[in-house]
Amino acid sequence: THPQNPLQVLQQEYTPNDLILLKIDMDDPKLELALVRDQILQQPALWPLIDQLYFEHHVHMREMAPSAWKPSSMGGTILDSLQLFSELRSKGIGAHFWV
Repeated sequence: THPQNPLQVLQQEYTPNDLILLKIDMDDPKLELALVRDQILQQPALWPLIDQLYFEHHVHMREMAPSAWKPSSMGGTILDSLQLFSELRSKGIGAHFWV
């Protein structure tokens, strides 16, 4: 990972005694999902560091397609999102989403 990756900085500079609230909202759904799925969920050392995670998971949702989200940015289903957040919570991360 890149030395300026915020998740790497978390591991280097903070301990489980610190209160960490992490919001992932860079308006790049693929990058955001990669941070959550490929880094946070795959690195057990991060789990006790992240107290609360706020993440807008862009999924196919008919109600959002005409206004806020580009269809090309949406991937997966609402069920996929619920499963992802359930997995984060099973790791001890308070995970929250919005639409």
